[in-house]
Amino acid sequence: MIFLVTKTSTSMPPTSSEGWQSYTKFKSSLERIGNKAYRDSTGDFRNSYQHRFSPRAGFGITQFVTRQADPGTRQVRNLFGGVGPLQLSVVTPVLERQAGLGLAAFRAFKDLVREHEVAITGRHRLP
Repeated sequence: MIFLVTKTSTSMPPTSSEGWQSYTKFKSSLERIGNKAYRDSTGDFRNSYQHRFSPRAGFGITQFVTRQADPGTRQVRNLFGGVGPLQLSVVTPVLERQAGLGLAAFRAFKDLVREHEVAITGRHRLP
């Protein structure tokens, strides 16, 4: 059996966020999407849509029974009531803002990809 030993290059691109100038901007812009203000104004719609019954838009009541955990005692209790619908007049500006944040994150991602392309093609020194 023959093994070929090759010398590895020491100028490999970074394998993590370290060294990529565009990464911090991308990470920060990505974290703004779905932030606490969004979750509060939409009744955490995105999460509840995937994991339970989400609030309705315009009319309808959901979540007649909700669970609430007390972090101190770790006891869970059931609450009865219901969650009213999301009002479009409230949700529309919030979604417009989320769309803008999504676009900003996409642009920051493109900058990060371009930085990787430059490093891969070897036109500049690697970080």
